[in-house]
Amino acid sequence: KPLKGSDSNLFQRAATIWYDLPVPVIAAVHGACLGGGMQISLGCDVRVASPDASFSIMELKWGIIPDMGISLTLPRLINYEKAMELTMTNRKFSASEAVNLGIVSKLADSPIAQSRLIANEILKKSPDAIYQLKKLYKAAWTPNKQELLKLEAKLQTTLMGGENQMEAVAANFSNRVPIFKPMKKVIKN
Repeated sequence: KPLKGSDSNLFQRAATIWYDLPVPVIAAVHGACLGGGMQISLGCDVRVASPDASFSIMELKWGIIPDMGISLTLPRLINYEKAMELTMTNRKFSASEAVNLGIVSKLADSPIAQSRLIANEILKKSPDAIYQLKKLYKAAWTPNKQELLKLEAKLQTTLMGGENQMEAVAANFSNRVPIFKPMKKVIKN
């Protein structure tokens, strides 16, 4: 259920809050940026990562879909084919691959220092122009925010607690290959 005054539910809000802010948001990424952390970083306008950072969209490993606003944030960065491959395999990928994909803006030995340099450069620009630019680009790269977030949440509820989702969790905790049951019917959105 969406939070009051927002198109996002509680889980989506952890990532979409950065997307929704009218000011630029810069993420400094160190170490492993996986699952929910990955989705939170995708909500930012700019991502600076250390060269040794790693990334993964992990949710399918647990029998669920990413549901923290990724339907808004990932498509503005990479193409469908690459999004499907990364999400369906949940493989870890390097910071340099993340830059090549367009998920990370740049690499820096000190992502925080580099993020501050970028922020200081932005501060030299008209705040009115920055505000309007972010509004323009969000409109240009987002078809229908409310509908996307509702669909994302609805699809997730069809999976949570289901037999195959519970098998995914059990298999991961037991460090074994999951044995999934065939779909009984096509899940309708």
